[in-house]
Amino acid sequence: LKVMQRRLLMITHVGGALALAFGIALMAWWLRHAPAMLTSGLWFHLKLLLVACLVGYHAMLVVMVRRFAADRNTRSSRWLRLFNEIPALLLIAIVVLVVVKPF
Repeated sequence: LKVMQRRLLMITHVGGALALAFGIALMAWWLRHAPAMLTSGLWFHLKLLLVACLVGYHAMLVVMVRRFAADRNTRSSRWLRLFNEIPALLLIAIVVLVVVKPF
């Protein structure tokens, strides 16, 4: 199980790094070709804040995997199940912000 945790963490490292790299590249393209697009509304800044929350969530997962590997987990299964829902809620909020652009 510990080996699987480490492998899954590496997969998420790669996927997250690619997503961030492509997002930064896309922002750089918009800054060059249509800079007003990036400052057009509060929704974009809120989306970036939620993406930063996802990066922080991933950092917390790295710490948790290390604790599990050292058999020092102090979290209950209920807490872990609730913690597992955070990225889904953030994803829904990000998609709604991008599609609706409420601000």
